[in-house]
Amino acid sequence: MAYSDRSKKIKSEPDQKAKGCSSDSFRLGLITPLAKKINCLDVKRIAEICIHEIPKLIGAKLASLYILDESSDILHLEKNNHPFPINNIVSLNQNPPSPMVAAVRSKELLIIDDVESHKAPNIDNTQRFFSQNYQTKACIIAPLICHGQVVGALNMSDKKDGAAFTKDDIAVVELFRQLIGASIGNVSLFEKTQQQAKTDGL
Repeated sequence: MAYSDRSKKIKSEPDQKAKGCSSDSFRLGLITPLAKKINCLDVKRIAEICIHEIPKLIGAKLASLYILDESSDILHLEKNNHPFPINNIVSLNQNPPSPMVAAVRSKELLIIDDVESHKAPNIDNTQRFFSQNYQTKACIIAPLICHGQVVGALNMSDKKDGAAFTKDDIAVVELFRQLIGASIGNVSLFEKTQQQAKTDGL
C-alpha cells in the first residue's frame, strides 16, 4: 500500500510540472502580442491595453493609468475601469503622500498584500482615499519608467478570489511598466518634436 501511494505521488509530480509549464506558455503567448501592441505612438491605445488587457494577465479586476505632467509634478488620470470615482489629478507634492505618490517618488514597484499591515515602505501615514471601495487589501502600484524618469503610474487591485499577487504576477508587471513607460516617453517626445516643427515653421 505504501509503495502504491508513493507511485501515485511520483506520477503526480510530472503532471504538476507539465501543468505549470502549460500555464507559463499560455501567459507568454499573451504577453508577446501585447508587448508589440504597446509599442506605438497612440496614448489612447496604450491606455486601452493598460486597463483592459494587462490586468487580465495577473488576475486583477481594477486598474487605473495616470500620466505625469513633469512641468507641474501632477499625475493626470488617463483611463480607469473603476465603478466608483477616483482622483482625476494627483500632486506629487502632497504630504503625507498617497501610496501611488510614494511609489512614484521612489520609482520602485510597490506591491501591497495587505494595505492595513504593510510595513516596507512604510505607508501608515499616507492618504488612502476611497479604500472602502475596494474588495481586497492587495494592490500593485507600478511607476512607469522611461530613461530613468517616471512618466506615469499604473495601478492594479482586487485580484480575483482575494489572493495575493504572485512572483509571476510581479515579473509580468515589472516587464510591462518598462515597456509602457518607454512608449509613453516616445509619445511625449513625438508630440514635442511636432510642436517644435510647428514653431519653427512660423
